[in-house]
Parts: sequence; C-alpha cells; structure tokens
Amino acid sequence: ISKAAYDVEIPEVPDIYIKEGLKLSDQELPEGWKWINEDKKLKVGHVTEPAIYTPEDSRNYDSVEADISFKVMKNPAEVIIEEDISKVYDGNAVTDPAVVKTTDAENVVYTYHDVTNDRSLDEKAPVNAGKYSVTASVAETEMYTAAESEPVEFTIEKRDVVLDITGEDKIDGDIAKAEITVEVLGIDGISLDEDSEITLYVRESS
Repeated sequence: ISKAAYDVEIPEVPDIYIKEGLKLSDQELPEGWKWINEDKKLKVGHVTEPAIYTPEDSRNYDSVEADISFKVMKNPAEVIIEEDISKVYDGNAVTDPAVVKTTDAENVVYTYHDVTNDRSLDEKAPVNAGKYSVTASVAETEMYTAAESEPVEFTIEKRDVVLDITGEDKIDGDIAKAEITVEVLGIDGISLDEDSEITLYVRESS
C-alpha cells in the first residue's frame, strides 16, 4: 500500500527586515513546515527557498515540498533634529545641530535654507542675521534606508551696538551749532580691542 498524497495549503510568510547574521531559520513557518536550507544566510532582496511539510501521520502520507517566497528589506532609518541652534549674531556660522538617528550611517548631511529670502544655501551654514531652516539627512547603508528629517526653523538675531552719545552746543560766528560725539563702547556680548573698527553712517535730516 503506497502512501497517500497529503493536501496542504502552501503558507504565505511576511516580509522581514535584515539584521546581522540573519538566517533562513529566522523566518518562522507554520507548524509542520521546515526550511530545507534553514542555516542559509540571507541578504536584502527577494527570497524563494524550498520548505518541506511533514504530516503527523507520516506513516500513511507523503511529505510535501514547496517553494516559499518573501522579501528581506532594509530597516527604515529615521533622523530627528533635537537641538535649537538659534543665537544672536556673533560673526560665526551656526553649528550643525545634534540629531537622533536610527541607522548605522555615520555621516549626517545638513542642508540650510534662507527662509527670509526664500533661497537654498545648500550645505553652507548661515552667518548673518535672519530666519533659516535646517534639514538633516543620511545615506542608505547595507542594512538601513536613506532618511531625511523634517526641516527645523531657527533664527540668528541682530546684535545690539552699545553707543555713548554726547552733545555740546557751539557758536561759530553768528551760527549756533550742535556738536555730537559718538563713542562706540562695544557690541553687546563682543569685546572690542584697540584694532577693532566700526563704521557708522550718519545722514543729515532735512
């Protein structure tokens, strides 16, 4: 008496994400099924591998072999800017903000946009006062997808100039004049040395 053919539904399995040392056996099969090459290491891409089903009554029923397919996918990466880099103008470019990232990519690329003038600055960090936004991005790797953060706005505020203004009335012949002396004491937050030079533009009122 020959064994009977066993009627069993070929299972569908979900796609899985790549990880270090991923093997075929990490993709679970329904009860009774087993991968023939269960120790085979997997890479990102489409996978089709043979599996075997052994009936409980293996004395009277033949085992069933079938190809089962699924995808091994890269892990979705994420980048989040967590630092506000707003500051008061100091003559230096802003520092790239700190980020939190779920990827093994080491390099983070920062792209800046001048919101005030609606123009891209590419990867050049701004120096002058104005309103800007910054976006952080990472390239894809063997295990993670590429990712880009949401743009985060920040501001470089104008810095105050500290002036000491004094006035003195003078008589030049029959004409009375006011002599005004302006002394620059410093720029708020920035110390001035003897070599510092600041130009003031004075316009005569009509």
